Amino acid sequence: MLRRQKGFTIVELLIVIVIIGILAAITVVSYTGIARQASDSIVKSDASNLASSLGLYAATHTDQYVSWFSGDAIPAGANFKVSADNYADITTSSNLQKYCIRVFNTKSSYTSAETAYTAEQPAGACSELDASDAAVAVTAPQSGWLALGDHCGIRYDGKGYCWGDNYYGWLGNGNNNNSATTTAVYMSGALAGKTLKSISGSCAIASDNNAYCWGYNREGNLGIGTSGSGTDSNVPVAVSTAGVLAGKTIKKISSSGSSTCVIASDDNAYCWGYNLSGKLGDGTMTNSAYPIAVDTSGALAGKTIKDISVGAYQTCVIASDDNAYCWGDDNYGTLGQNGTNFSSVPVAVNRSGALAGKTIKNIIVNGLRTACVIASDNNVYCWGLNSYGAVGDGTNTTRRVPAQVINTGVLAGKTVKHIAGASSGAVCAIASDNKAYCWGNNNMGGLGNGTAGGSSNVPVSVQMSGMIGNRNLKALSGGASAVCAIATDNTGYCWGSMGGYRGAFGDNSMYGDDGHGNYHANVPVLVPQP
Repeated sequence: MLRRQKGFTIVELLIVIVIIGILAAITVVSYTGIARQASDSIVKSDASNLASSLGLYAATHTDQYVSWFSGDAIPAGANFKVSADNYADITTSSNLQKYCIRVFNTKSSYTSAETAYTAEQPAGACSELDASDAAVAVTAPQSGWLALGDHCGIRYDGKGYCWGDNYYGWLGNGNNNNSATTTAVYMSGALAGKTLKSISGSCAIASDNNAYCWGYNREGNLGIGTSGSGTDSNVPVAVSTAGVLAGKTIKKISSSGSSTCVIASDDNAYCWGYNLSGKLGDGTMTNSAYPIAVDTSGALAGKTIKDISVGAYQTCVIASDDNAYCWGDDNYGTLGQNGTNFSSVPVAVNRSGALAGKTIKNIIVNGLRTACVIASDNNVYCWGLNSYGAVGDGTNTTRRVPAQVINTGVLAGKTVKHIAGASSGAVCAIASDNKAYCWGNNNMGGLGNGTAGGSSNVPVSVQMSGMIGNRNLKALSGGASAVCAIATDNTGYCWGSMGGYRGAFGDNSMYGDDGHGNYHANVPVLVPQP
């Protein structure tokens, strides 16, 4: 009897094939899921890295406002193409996902467009781009300064560092010891889990878009609701949001040390601290230990605020009509209104003369009762006290209305991109050649031209040899007595007075001594990155 060999029937074979297919499908799905998770991880990693890059762009393009789509940030190392209408098409370094941003040339266009544009999907936002659009590389800086002042700065990773005199806790590092080198701002406590985005004096905006300050608080300078002896803080504390700032976030901050003002998310201005001659702008001359609203019933009625600068004696803004308004002391024409009376509410800067037919792009207040603007013609106009030549018009005559800074000589054929002023009375600018030029008081080397003493009532060239190595500059800021700049490679430099403490630029060095223990650098010196 023959035994039949056992084999697969057709039904059994089909069952085996189906099982194999199911197992293969499970394998593919599992692999796809793992691959997608890996891809998502790369995208998220890329995206998380560009926060500092986009922050740097915003910090160095103060006349522009940036909004982005599809995620909280755009990937570091991404390439983007900007179209004629300022849309941008961004592809990640891993080529896994597209993002879109829009750069707004004015804050008013940002405000009016914000709702519509943030609702668009990336594909729709990018649809207007084509191959003819210019390609621009965006790379998150791996080192250097994101923002820099004369005694504090923000490193590219969002961490704060300060140096120099620490008598009132101005360094924010948890003690009151002076430091000849850069020392880390205390990032626990109120700043736990946060990074810093912008800084002015000893106040900063953090990644939660709230304001934090440290140091002196005798006149309510910290904005925490208390003031007086014993209330100073050597670590950052949160500015009060219990009153007029309730429900609002902070977009810009400017501090003179004695008082601070911010532009909030409602595009109005709020100030606190010392109210000398009404420079808090609320119609009183009473100090405030918490933020108060700047008066908008008069010259600012119906307007919002685009830019703000606080000085020792006055505060000035650019409003949504692209004109300048100031308040505070007016003894030397500080308010630019062609008068002599102080004002505790905003008044319009006179625009019937040198500023006729022009709008305002940038504004700064100098500590010695001078203010300057960059107008729509990309020239600089100043007004106020001019005994040290800080108006820059070739005279030493006080100007109660704006006068044009001399644009012959070293500025011949150049326009101006950024301006800054030091409380010592120097005013500086970055011109279209990306080099620095200064005018005004040079008592402690504030002009940066290799000399100290005297003054100049016309712009002079900052010495670009030595440590600064003829680098191109992209950002400028003024402080209590010095001016600082960030170069295109993110290195930072300062010049001017260092006060009575060595290493006041964070480099543990002493430069020129005026014979009274006051040190200064009359050329740009490197602020070491920690």
